Amino acid sequence: MTETFFTTITLFVVATILVSEWFNAKGRLDITYPLGVLKFIGFFILEGALALNSTEQKALILFVLVDTWGAIMNFRGWRRLKQEATEAKQ
Repeated sequence: MTETFFTTITLFVVATILVSEWFNAKGRLDITYPLGVLKFIGFFILEGALALNSTEQKALILFVLVDTWGAIMNFRGWRRLKQEATEAKQ
């Protein structure tokens, strides 16, 4: 069960990163920011679960702070992008 969970979440994170970076290279921030939020949520879940599941992996809990910060920054960028689009229409 645990191995299936870690494999699934790892595949989800890798796929999200690949798609996100592909759109980032094309300058599509409207897609990159939401995928960035998903990416960091996936990292949060994966690294948090690893840290809590294994005593040897406790240091990974520090990455949860980085993942939280990354998700917040991507969300703020996404919100800013929407605000700029709204202002440009006016």
